[in-house]
Amino acid sequence: MGKEHKYETTVVWAEKKKGIVSFEDIKKEKIEVAVAPEFMGHVHITTPEDLYVSSLNACMMSYVIGLVEKMRIKLISYTSKATGLLSESGIDFVFSTIRLDITVIVKSEKDAKKMRRAIEMSEKGCYISNSIRTNVEVNAEILVE
Repeated sequence: MGKEHKYETTVVWAEKKKGIVSFEDIKKEKIEVAVAPEFMGHVHITTPEDLYVSSLNACMMSYVIGLVEKMRIKLISYTSKATGLLSESGIDFVFSTIRLDITVIVKSEKDAKKMRRAIEMSEKGCYISNSIRTNVEVNAEILVE
């Protein structure tokens, strides 16, 4: 096996259906988490479902930005919205699909062409996407300034 990296989190139950997530790096902010309101949990508190969908969204952005630097793309802006579909499957639920809608603005047509390639490469290389069973759909809009 090749190189490995370890990521460690701790969850401590706080009350009712709430907990606090902390990280090995104590300088990272703790996150209050709770059961989703759809499952008799709490409103206005980050849920595991939120974290799951956002982890894919953030991973994709990180991968794209890394390629932007390597490919020397003149990026003006990057925005992505992830929508996860939690579907009933037998007696429980699974995330059947996460749709990523990415909008980028680049400096030139040459950069737009390279950005298309960077997004394609990111779809194949995103670590989170490669680690989950959920179907991932990526839709990209690339605009030239």
